Amino acid sequence: NPIPTNWLVCMAVFLSGQAQDMTGKMVGIWFPISCFVAIGFEHIPANMFVLTMGLLAGADLTVWDIFIKNMVPTTLGNLFAGAFFVAFGYAYAFGSIGGNNKSPIPVSRCSQVDLEKSMEVNELGLEATPVSASTHAQRQCAPC
Repeated sequence: NPIPTNWLVCMAVFLSGQAQDMTGKMVGIWFPISCFVAIGFEHIPANMFVLTMGLLAGADLTVWDIFIKNMVPTTLGNLFAGAFFVAFGYAYAFGSIGGNNKSPIPVSRCSQVDLEKSMEVNELGLEATPVSASTHAQRQCAPC
């Protein structure tokens, strides 16, 4: 199960990165991680804790069992999923594999709040005027 596990974890990271506000980030993380937990997928950092506690509590397993039956397959699945599914998906959506086509919808990377905050000062520096959406979309948006 490491391939869909890594895909869901990476999807949570991606959705959090795409959200503009804290609520969107929380919801973007919540759905993939809830799905991950509900299905019962294994995640190597969680397993490192649980299996170590099992060893300390006297469970019938060895360090070799943990390494061969859990860490190696999960790590290989994470590498495969991260390198092929996630990276290929990003390259197709945003990079050269998908042609890097521009969206037919005029989209600004900045939120409306950031747009309203960005003010241009006239030549005298005395009066600030809000930047219109068209002016804002025409110039390159530095970190918003």
